[in-house]
Amino acid sequence: MGGQAIANGADVADWGQVEALVAQTLAAFGKIDTLVCNAGFLRDRMLVNMSEAEWDAVQRVHLKGHFVPSRLVMGHWRDLHKAGSPVAGRIVNTSSGAGLMGSIGQGNYAAAKAGIAALTIQQGAEWGRYGTLVNAIA
Repeated sequence: MGGQAIANGADVADWGQVEALVAQTLAAFGKIDTLVCNAGFLRDRMLVNMSEAEWDAVQRVHLKGHFVPSRLVMGHWRDLHKAGSPVAGRIVNTSSGAGLMGSIGQGNYAAAKAGIAALTIQQGAEWGRYGTLVNAIA
C-alpha cells in the first residue's frame, strides 16, 4: 500500500542494540515520529514455584524492553527540542489488565505490566515538556 519498513532483530532490552536500531531508523527515514513498545513473552508459574530466572527474564523483556527504546528515542527528541526543532513525538506503551488487577499464575508478568503503567505516567510527566505525548494501552 505504498508504505516502507525495515527489519531489525534487536533485543529491545539491550542498550547497544537499541542504539543501533535507532540509528538504522534515522538513516532509513530521517526521523522518528512514533514509538510503539510492545515486546513481551510469558513464563507463567505460580509465584511460590517461580524461579529467579523466570522472574528476571519477564521483567527484562517487558519493563526494561519498554524503558530502553523509549529512553533512547526520547534522547533524540530532546536533543532536537533543545536545538530549536519542533517535536511532536508519540510513545505508546503496552500494559495489560494483568498489571492493573493481577493474574493468577502470572505474577512476574503482572508486576512488569504494572511497572509499565507507572513508567508511562512518569514518562508523560517528564517528557511532555519536549513535545512528546506518552500513553499506554492495556
